[in-house]
Amino acid sequence: MVKYKFGFIIICGLCGKEREDHESDSIEAAIRKAVDEGWLDDALLGLICPSCVEANP
Repeated sequence: MVKYKFGFIIICGLCGKEREDHESDSIEAAIRKAVDEGWLDDALLGLICPSCVEANP
């Protein structure tokens, strides 16, 4: 995850897909929002996008 001046960019730990979040005010809020949208929070790989979650059950 990368913190930018106006939000966060979450990067998939498998494919590198990016998800921009300009509304959250903290890293925790950005992660919760991504998980609510189907991203998987994995201890080893970090956040994994919904496409990779479906392809790698």
